[in-house]
Amino acid sequence: MAIKKNKTAGTFVFVVFLIVGILIVTGGAIWLTISQKNKQYYLQAEAYIEEAVNREQGSYTVFVFTTEAGERKTVTYNGYFFLWHAGGTATIYYNPDNPAQIDTSVDLFMSVLLLVFGGIFACVGGVSLGKAVYRNIRGKEIVQNGVRVLATVTHSEWDYSLLVNDRPVNILLHSEYTDERGTMRQFVSDPYKPKRPIAVGDKVAVYISRKDEAQYYVDVNDVVSAGAANTESAMPDSGTVGSFGKQNTASGTKQDGTDPSMDIPLRPVK
Repeated sequence: MAIKKNKTAGTFVFVVFLIVGILIVTGGAIWLTISQKNKQYYLQAEAYIEEAVNREQGSYTVFVFTTEAGERKTVTYNGYFFLWHAGGTATIYYNPDNPAQIDTSVDLFMSVLLLVFGGIFACVGGVSLGKAVYRNIRGKEIVQNGVRVLATVTHSEWDYSLLVNDRPVNILLHSEYTDERGTMRQFVSDPYKPKRPIAVGDKVAVYISRKDEAQYYVDVNDVVSAGAANTESAMPDSGTVGSFGKQNTASGTKQDGTDPSMDIPLRPVK
C-alpha cells in the first residue's frame, strides 16, 4: 500500500541546518588555510591603531607599523574587531614583498569560530536528519509488515510545535481501539494539515508493529466515514487563537520524548 506521508517543516529545517553548517565550515576552513599559509611567509609586527571604525556601511581599521627594513607603513585593513580602538596596538602580519598586504590574529580567531559554529549546525542538522530518515524507514516497515486496525476517532487538537503568523496549522488526531483482549488502546497521529473534515466516530487506519506493539503509525489519509448520521466534527475550533481548543502542553514533544516533525511517527501505545 502506498503511503502519503504527512509532510512537516521538521525535515526541511534539518536539511537547512546541515547545508548551512557545511557552508560555514567550508568558509571557515578556507579562511583558516589562507591565514595559516600567509603566516608562514609573512613577517610579524606590532602595529599602532590610528583609526578603528565599525559601521554598517563598511568597517575598517588603519594600522601604522614599521617593517623589518625600517620603512614606516600605513595600511587600511578592511575589517574591525571589538578589541581594536584608536590609540591601541595589535599584532599584524605583513607580506615582506608587499607590506600593504597584511593579516591579523583575528583572522585565525574568526576562522576557528566559524568552524565551531558551522560544526554545531552541521551536527544538529545531520543527526536530526538521520533520525528522521530512520523513523521514516522504520515507519514504512510497520505499515508493510504490521497489523492494520480501524480505530475510532475521538477528537483532535491543534499542534503548537509549528506556528505560522502565531497560529498553528497542523492538528493531532486522537483515536481509540479495543483489541480482541478487551484492552482499550489510544493513538495520536503525527502533526498534519487536514485536507478534509473528520467527524467523531470516523474510522482511521492504524498500523501496529508485530515486533513491538508499542510502535504504531496512524494513516490519516485512510479514513472511513461513520456515515451521515454522525455530524459531530472532530476538528478543533478554527476561530481565533484563543479558541483553538486545548493547547498541546508538550510544545511539540511526543509522549516518548521524540520530535513530532518526523514523516512517520513511532509513538507508544497508551
